Order: sequence, then C-alpha cells, then structure tokens
Amino acid sequence: MATRWGMEEAVRQGGIPYVILQPSVLFGAGAPFVSALAGLARRFPVLPLLGGGQVQFQPLWIEDLVTCIQGSLGDHAPLGKALAIGGAEQLTFREVLDEICAALRVQRVMVPLPLAVARVQATVMTAVLPRPPLTPAALELFTFDNSTDLDSVERTFGFTPRGFREHLRKQGLES
Repeated sequence: MATRWGMEEAVRQGGIPYVILQPSVLFGAGAPFVSALAGLARRFPVLPLLGGGQVQFQPLWIEDLVTCIQGSLGDHAPLGKALAIGGAEQLTFREVLDEICAALRVQRVMVPLPLAVARVQATVMTAVLPRPPLTPAALELFTFDNSTDLDSVERTFGFTPRGFREHLRKQGLES
C-alpha cells in the first residue's frame, strides 16, 4: 500500500491531468484476489479467516473497472481526483470465502487466524517458497476495510456495477 500511495503522489505532483482510480479487490477473469482464494478452497479443507474474517471488501468486477477507466477519459473525465470505487455490495472476508465455496460447491472449515500469526507465516513462506500463497504485502489488505460508498461508481460513472454474489451464482468463478 505504501508503494501504491507513493505512485499516486508521483502522479499528483507530476503536473499533468490525472484521474486516480482506487478500486477495492477485483473479481472476474484474471483477477488474482478471488482466483487465489478459489485455489485455496479447491485444495485445502481448512481456510484461514485472516484477522478474524471481519474486514470489509467491496469486490468490483474487472469489466466494470474497464468501464470506469473509459469513463475517466475524454471531455467529462473527473480530472484532478482520486476516486475510491467498489462493487455493488460490501462483504466481510468470511462472506467472500462463503460465496467462493458456494460457487465451487464445497464446504470448508474456516478458522480465525490472527494477523500477527499470519505475518510470521507469510514471512516464512516468502523465504522458502517460490510462489507463496500468502505474502506480507498481501496481508496489508487485511489491516483496513477495503470499501467505499455503495453508490461510488454510479455517482461518478453513471452505471451500477455488477454484484459479486450475483455474478458468482450466474457465472461461477471463471468469468
């Protein structure tokens, strides 16, 4: 998050017109957050509820992010602004995992994992695994609610984003 903030500051100070989009986690084809969680749910009978599972997310469909990017160009672009954007619903981390498991048609035991313990695990995994399932940088997402106003996209870009639950129920995890 510090790197992201630093890049945003460089853009703000760069002297050119800008719009900074700050999306919550993404879902859909190629979006790593949900894909990684689905991979864990496919392979393991127990899933960690990082930080107790109560951190809020507002998953945004990757295609809706593309629409927001397009809306950030042209004559009506909201220039000079950083815009927090999110999907149509706010869910706790536990609810995100519940929806992923339902889409996969699997039942998993979910065990609260304090962030302090997860940090130690992430540090060890990063040191010994070529592609660790958990990294210290990924844990930063669990130190604050990753959500905004439910109407953030509609208010700024004029459309209602796709809902995470509805998408998974209709499309599954692959699209």
